[in-house]
Amino acid sequence: GEYGKNYRFELVYFTDDDIPELFVAEEFYHYAPVKVLTYRNSEVVELCEYGIYGQLNYIERKSIVVIENQSMGGNSGKIIKINNDGTEKDLFSYQDNEGVVDEGSDELFYKINDKTVSKEEYYRVREENMSLETSSFYEGISMTTENIDKYCS
Repeated sequence: GEYGKNYRFELVYFTDDDIPELFVAEEFYHYAPVKVLTYRNSEVVELCEYGIYGQLNYIERKSIVVIENQSMGGNSGKIIKINNDGTEKDLFSYQDNEGVVDEGSDELFYKINDKTVSKEEYYRVREENMSLETSSFYEGISMTTENIDKYCS
């Protein structure tokens, strides 16, 4: 791949059935997503591709992905439900531009589900919604010939 060949994988019960999904990530660079593959109608299909730095925070057996981004420009995040057909539904989102607003430049904003709210309401609702107990795919199993033979025979 463009950023190297440090692929990692893990079998995870992401959806609510008894067939585990395969999480696959390449490297740990900033925009490195995690592919979620599943088995449906006698074939392997990609369910979704999310995450950052080769990491994905999710809730097992609920098909829920929790994404948080922090940058010099502010903060944003969302909670997404992935349907079994690969479509998605946003359950919650937040965004602020605290990190880029200088006096006299852009107007400061705090948004919850695309609605502007007060700073106090923003932090209260964000904390309430984003403090879910999640599992995290980060390390995984290195995709070496030895590991593939050991775990996938």
